[in-house]
Amino acid sequence: MARLFPVLPPLRTGPLPRIQWVVELVGPRSVAAADALRLLDPDWKGILGQPIVWAMAARDDRWQELLGHSATSFDSLALSWDLVDPRGSLTRTAAETLLARAAEFGEAVGRRALPLWPADETESRAKAAMRLTERLDGGFAVSAAFPLPRSEPELLAWLASEGFDSPDGEGGLEWRRPGHPAFLTATPTGEPFAFGFGTPVEGVTFGARVPLCPAPVEALEAAFDLTRSLVERYGGGRFDGEGEPLDERRMRAELAGIVESMSRAKLEPGGAECRRLFR
Repeated sequence: MARLFPVLPPLRTGPLPRIQWVVELVGPRSVAAADALRLLDPDWKGILGQPIVWAMAARDDRWQELLGHSATSFDSLALSWDLVDPRGSLTRTAAETLLARAAEFGEAVGRRALPLWPADETESRAKAAMRLTERLDGGFAVSAAFPLPRSEPELLAWLASEGFDSPDGEGGLEWRRPGHPAFLTATPTGEPFAFGFGTPVEGVTFGARVPLCPAPVEALEAAFDLTRSLVERYGGGRFDGEGEPLDERRMRAELAGIVESMSRAKLEPGGAECRRLFR
């Protein structure tokens, strides 16, 4: 029987002004879908710096991405750009340029471009977001190492029975609830670093990146339980990410410290802000 998922709150959607430059297109009248969808045209999308485009129709009670929205008109439109992404951070000059381009589009559809905070705060807010990623990023790994290598198909069948599957079909196994980030990943201990090569497996490592894990405490306990089950089944030992004999109490305390730090920073593991910050 597959392992049960922890209960999770609904995923939040919409612009994230703490970690994004957000510009609303405001006006007294609804915007026809045909006009709003021009924001998704490659030309406008490129001119606007590839924003996430948000929309609310009259019947909506929360923001939704415009892509795939079925309404015929929209009462609210907004654009958002990450302050920090793998390419770097947003500057004041870039924010001002994006605002001017958003204003150009807004004028064409009878709307005014209104930022949620001034452009001159962009760089200080970007630095604050970068400090969050540097201070709060962390993870855990728990391994079961076997006395003799085991058959990969046998282990894959066992992992599947526990709810792990490969979302990309390329050997990366994850335990996840649809629509949410992964709770845990499973990889072979040692080489190769992914399943799918058909070679005997010396052990299995379960891990998670805490800011991206929707329920890190439950995920760690699941990793303890999974490695315990494997060692009972095949023999061997259990180890932490440093290759030291597993100390469950120490790992629980370390994780509690990370989760507490995230709570003080008002960040929810696996939440919308973390999914944008910790990519």
